[in-house]
Amino acid sequence: MENQTPPNLSYKYGFEAPEQNKLKLFLVSFYKALIFDTLEILSAIGFSYFGLNYLNNLNNKNSFWLFLLFLGLFLMFIVFNSALNNNWRKRILVIFLETIGIFYFFFNVFNLNVILFLGLVFIIFRLWGEIQTNLEIKNSIEIKFFRSTKFTFSKSISAIILILVSFYIVNISEPESFLPYNVFDGFWNEIVFVYQKIYPDININGSINDFSKSIVLYKFKYNPDFKNLFLDEQEKAVQNGASEINKQILKFLGKETIDFNQEFKKTIYEFIFNGINNYYNKFGIYFVIFWGLIMFLILKSAFFILRPVFNIFLFIIFHSLIVLNVIKIFGETRTKEVLGFSE
Repeated sequence: MENQTPPNLSYKYGFEAPEQNKLKLFLVSFYKALIFDTLEILSAIGFSYFGLNYLNNLNNKNSFWLFLLFLGLFLMFIVFNSALNNNWRKRILVIFLETIGIFYFFFNVFNLNVILFLGLVFIIFRLWGEIQTNLEIKNSIEIKFFRSTKFTFSKSISAIILILVSFYIVNISEPESFLPYNVFDGFWNEIVFVYQKIYPDININGSINDFSKSIVLYKFKYNPDFKNLFLDEQEKAVQNGASEINKQILKFLGKETIDFNQEFKKTIYEFIFNGINNYYNKFGIYFVIFWGLIMFLILKSAFFILRPVFNIFLFIIFHSLIVLNVIKIFGETRTKEVLGFSE
C-alpha cells in the first residue's frame, strides 16, 4: 500500500542542524536564529542612520543608496524572521529593540512625545503583520512563502511610510516646509537625468526660452520644408515658434509677464509653491493632513510597483538558504480539535 500523507500533516519552517544530539541541534538552531534577529536589528539601525544622513544632505548619493540597501535588508529579515517565528517572546523583544534602533537617531531632532507615539504605532503595525503571517502559516497545509509573508511585508511598509510622512508633517511650519527648494532641486536633477534619456532633444535644464526653442527645433527636426530654408529664415521661424510657446506658458502659469531667461526649473518650483501656498492659506491644517495622505499613497504605490522585484530577490535568497542547509521545511503531525454539531 502506498504511503499517504495524513490529513493533519502540516509543514513549517525551521533552521537546519545536524541531527547528532538534541543539545547540539538546539544550539545550532538557536545561534542561527540569534544571527537572523541580530541582522534584523542592525539593518533597522542602518536604514535609520543613513536615512537621516540623506535628509540632512540631499546631495549625498552614497547615503541615499546605503539607506535603500539597509531598508531592503531590513524588510528581507523581517519577512524571513516572521516565517521562522516559533517564540513570541523573542519576536516581541526583537521588534522592541529594532524600534529603539530606528528612533534612536531622531531623539535630538523631534519632540519626545512624537517619537514615543510613532514608536507605539510602529510596534502595533509590526505585531499586526507578524500575527497575520503566523496565523496564515499555522492554517496552511503547505508552505506558501509569499502568500504567508505578504501580511508582514505590507504592514511593515505601511509602518515605515507612516513614520516618514509623520516626521515630514510634524516638521511643517510654513508653506516653504511642504517642498523646500533643496528637496525639489534634488528630485528635479533625478527627473532631468531620466528625462534626457527619453527626450534628449528637449532642454528642461536651461531657461524658459531654451525650453521653448528646443520644442520648436524638435518639431522641425524632420520637416523638409524647414531644412530647405536659409539660416536666417530658420532662426526667425524658431523665434516665432518659441514666442508662441512662451505665450502658452504664460497662460498656463496665469501670469501677464515673466522673465523668459529665468531657469525653467525655478519657474516650475514657483508654480508648485504658489499652488501649495494658496491651498495652505485657504484650508490650513486640513490641507496638511491631505498633503500627508497624498505623500503616503505615493510612497505606498512606489513600494507596490517595486514589490515584484523584491519578491524575485527574496525567492532567490529563500531557495539559496534551503540549498545551503541554513533553513529547512519539514512536516509535522498535530492533533487538532474540531467543533461541530452532535449527532
